Amino acid sequence: YNRMQLWRGTLGVLSNMEDVSLELNCIMCGTALNACSKQQEWNTAVQLLAEMHERQLEIGVIELSVTMKACASAERWEQVMQLLHRALQDGPEPDVMMCNVALSALEKCGQWQHALQTMDTI
Repeated sequence: YNRMQLWRGTLGVLSNMEDVSLELNCIMCGTALNACSKQQEWNTAVQLLAEMHERQLEIGVIELSVTMKACASAERWEQVMQLLHRALQDGPEPDVMMCNVALSALEKCGQWQHALQTMDTI
């Protein structure tokens, strides 16, 4: 298997879980988010994070960081900043990794003004 097949397989397992009466949990979602991040599937990662929120699953620093990393890899700095602001407002409190991912995404996309504002905020 190559990475693309593994990524699709991971998401396939998640989508079929309800068919076999398994309940989605944070560990399974974290694994899928990590697979999305590695394949730069930012949109799928954001959708999965939204589904976790809908199902009232705990969204921690790791889940947010991995989703931010997926967005940053695809140069989606706006989504990275939305996730960072969400963490600043609702928790979990951003850690060094989250802040580094945000600043790196801004730098990569030439968003220096936003980077300076972000540094002031965090």
